[in-house]
Amino acid sequence: MFNPKKRENNLLTPEKAATFLPIFISSFISIFIIIFYAYPQFTKSNKVNLELNELIKKKDDLENLRSRYKEINQKFLKLNKEKERLIKLISGSSNLETLLSKLGELGKKNN
Repeated sequence: MFNPKKRENNLLTPEKAATFLPIFISSFISIFIIIFYAYPQFTKSNKVNLELNELIKKKDDLENLRSRYKEINQKFLKLNKEKERLIKLISGSSNLETLLSKLGELGKKNN
């Protein structure tokens, strides 16, 4: 007759070993592949992705920076022109005919 209790006591049978042994071996191999190859590639890929995102942001900001540069350059040129006009006005072109000398003359006339 068939004795079920005797069969339950055997945890490792050839039939079970034939099915579970390849599963365990392939599981360990896949874990080692994931740990030593896939994870480092994943982290390397993330670093490259972050650098790419940063470069894309910088590229997008480049047009904005160019327009700001043009505005600042125009303001700088305008201020330089005003500075030259003030220097001409104060120092005069020649013979001490300056604003300050004329103000001094007017002050002497009017006490």
